[in-house]
Amino acid sequence: MLLSVVGLLVTKTSPGGSAGPSTQARLFLPYRADQSSYIILKRPTGAAPAAAQDLAVPPPHLLLGHESAEQFLSWGQLHFSAMQGILERAGFALARGQRILDFGCGSGRLIRWLRDLAGGSDIWGVDIRAEHILWCRENLQPPFHFAVTTIVPHLPFEDRSFDLIYAGSVFTHIDDLVDSWLLELRRLLRPGGHLYLTIHDNTSVSMLKGELRTQPMGLLYNGSPEFVDYTAQDFACFTLGRSDESQVFYDLNYFRAIASPLYTILAIEEKAYGHQTAILLEKPAR
Repeated sequence: MLLSVVGLLVTKTSPGGSAGPSTQARLFLPYRADQSSYIILKRPTGAAPAAAQDLAVPPPHLLLGHESAEQFLSWGQLHFSAMQGILERAGFALARGQRILDFGCGSGRLIRWLRDLAGGSDIWGVDIRAEHILWCRENLQPPFHFAVTTIVPHLPFEDRSFDLIYAGSVFTHIDDLVDSWLLELRRLLRPGGHLYLTIHDNTSVSMLKGELRTQPMGLLYNGSPEFVDYTAQDFACFTLGRSDESQVFYDLNYFRAIASPLYTILAIEEKAYGHQTAILLEKPAR
């Protein structure tokens, strides 16, 4: 069956200030979207490598902003280790037998570091980028499992099915649907389950305007008139770009107020994911 991708109509503000039709917000990013047909060839099958370091590394165009394969691996390990430390300090240890979801897995930068647990655990990665998920399925499955999902706040898993869900630099790209996604991930967690996520917050702004100002990322943000304008105000939240192309920034207390009715906040750690702040949440047992 041939399926067409139907976008969601959004509006944008023109330079003159009036709202007008924009490009369509994408439900997901299709594989080879510029082609009307495609083929996937079979690949040789074999045993998955035993160590995370020996798993395949994606090609340059799937590195998601990393300058090299070495940086992709080193930063992935660094950010995974930071998450693991935050979890352990909160009393949660990664162990075999757990069910884990990498929400926004990209090309497997973090999930690969769960290789030691994969033999006895059910570990999933999901993303809206079909090309990245295809690469993961061809190179990292088994031992992991992958699925293409959409920007709609629904994931194809049963209620109360995960012990841990983590989202590294994903809520930095969710604007209007943040409440719905927090609710959806709460649905998927078992009582007492944990949600680890990272956000842009006040500390991120300070870093981008200070120590990172002359770095490529700092130059990019500080070259945005909206960023300069919004950060000069007493903001609760702002976004640069919309839908899956957004970069979202929060006042930390504002995000706490969004999350606290749904979760218990166990930990907040600044600079845990580069310039992003990590937040560990727990679904209440009752």
